[in-house]
Amino acid sequence: MKLKDFISKVGNETASKTFDVPVGTIKSWRHGVSIPKPERAKHIVKVSRGMISWEDIYGDLEDVQQ
Repeated sequence: MKLKDFISKVGNETASKTFDVPVGTIKSWRHGVSIPKPERAKHIVKVSRGMISWEDIYGDLEDVQQ
């Protein structure tokens, strides 16, 4: 599940508590203004118990243009 979709599903407040970040950060991620740093992304994957993968946060490697 994409990070934005997860946040939309559970809401900003719940996502904030789940990922241990401020609501403002959650809103930035949800609207695509910013993305989690790698250390935070690892935490997200762990606490979501695999519902959100690395690719769900950063996108598929196949989509990277060379």
